[in-house]
Amino acid sequence: LFQRQKAEKKMAKEDETVENVPAVKPVVEDEDSDDDAPDIGEEELSYDDSAQEPGIYKVKEITDNFVIIRWKVHPWSQQERRTYSTNIEIGGFPWRLLLFPQGNQQDKDISVYLDCPDASTQRLGWNRYAEFRLGVVNQKELRKFRFLEARKRFTKQEPDWGFRLFLPIAKLEDESAGYRVNDTVIIEARVKSRRISFLDGSTMDTIAARRLATSV
Repeated sequence: LFQRQKAEKKMAKEDETVENVPAVKPVVEDEDSDDDAPDIGEEELSYDDSAQEPGIYKVKEITDNFVIIRWKVHPWSQQERRTYSTNIEIGGFPWRLLLFPQGNQQDKDISVYLDCPDASTQRLGWNRYAEFRLGVVNQKELRKFRFLEARKRFTKQEPDWGFRLFLPIAKLEDESAGYRVNDTVIIEARVKSRRISFLDGSTMDTIAARRLATSV
């Protein structure tokens, strides 16, 4: 019995951390875990999206490398199977959002990712690190904000990271739920971006997230 308990503890310790797998929170509502960011509702409730044309824009620049952005997607019903936003600069680096309105490798949820648009032009060994939260704005009850969080070291080989199972398509298509209004969906991202060295310890993340966050 003692030997079996010892072996189980050893296995648990080995599974505790793994490089380059993001720590992820499940979908939640009315919650914010960004230590440096205002609570949910402060920026979201005060920002007037109606004044914005469809496209990507900054809602709040908390610091030079920590920015809240939104992507107003309209008309939603006419988006292609794989749709990119235009580029936006955060922390001196270009970023963009990647959307699969009908799902990526499944057809139950929309899929949303954060993407490095310049990754293909970088040398081998290049990397960029981001802690980020992707969410869908509820346009009828703004405090019902749904999001998923992750952290990731992006590389030339893995230029995008996000969530295949992001929000059920059936829920999004129900206009009474508030996530799609007048054929418009608003995706929000809070991105904290920085460049890291190859051996930066911050890339050591929990193994439990492997089932949620993926690359395309």
